[in-house]
Amino acid sequence: MEIVYFNIEGRALDLRLAAAVGELEFKDTRIEFKDFPQLKPSLPFGQVPILKDAGKTYAQSMPILKYIGKKAGLYPKDESEQMECEIIIHTMEDLMTPLIVSFGPERYGLSPFKGDKEKLEMRKNIVENVAQRHLSYQREPIKVNFPN
Repeated sequence: MEIVYFNIEGRALDLRLAAAVGELEFKDTRIEFKDFPQLKPSLPFGQVPILKDAGKTYAQSMPILKYIGKKAGLYPKDESEQMECEIIIHTMEDLMTPLIVSFGPERYGLSPFKGDKEKLEMRKNIVENVAQRHLSYQREPIKVNFPN
């Protein structure tokens, strides 16, 4: 099994952690940003992370995370617990998306920042409003499921 991503945590951090916690053997291939343009045309969706396993290549970080979780025995078998797990996974995705956009809005068809002040204001809003709102939805289920 091989996880391919940039030499940063980003969208591969949870994949690497799940594989490590689940004690799966995997190759952690880290690519440099300067090499990405040459690699991009060969990638599914032209993006990373990707997972290579059993002769197949998979894209999209959330399905890869679920795949690794199941393979490592970390993903619950009970449907109710699966639902709670999915809610946490997708809440984290909702948090990551605006943060990632803040690193390069033009990649998503948005206008680039006019300067650092505008970028910092966006990130401040993400931390103070978006993150707080999404994390507040998680506090009660965490208290109920992990009382200690």
